Amino acid sequence: MNGCFNCLDFGNPRCILHKDCANREGESVQVIKKARKDHICDHCGRKIEKGQRYFYDRSFFCHKEDGETFLWGEDVRKCFRCDYKQKQHEKRFERFKPTCEHKFCHDEYSYIPGECVMQPECTVCNICGERF
Repeated sequence: MNGCFNCLDFGNPRCILHKDCANREGESVQVIKKARKDHICDHCGRKIEKGQRYFYDRSFFCHKEDGETFLWGEDVRKCFRCDYKQKQHEKRFERFKPTCEHKFCHDEYSYIPGECVMQPECTVCNICGERF
């Protein structure tokens, strides 16, 4: 679950932490570092210097167990270079999918209804994820 604690638990349309929390669910915000605090990229480990652009995402997670609610948050910082590499990787992978030769495949098994025996259901390519 991405978003703010107030938006998730209380259904508050005006979020305290994010002005447009409902509109940007699952997206990172582009920020320019202004303070001299130490921030590092969570993907490559490089230090983000003052004046550099980076992407910031704050996610909150809520877990209820035995009548108690546990809430924790996670900050994810990604430098501009890592964000660019990730987007390019996704584009290249989409171009590759139609030409995949399905060399590395595995069988998926499922239970026969009413029995404790598994049978092969389909074969799945480990690279592109296509089922056949």
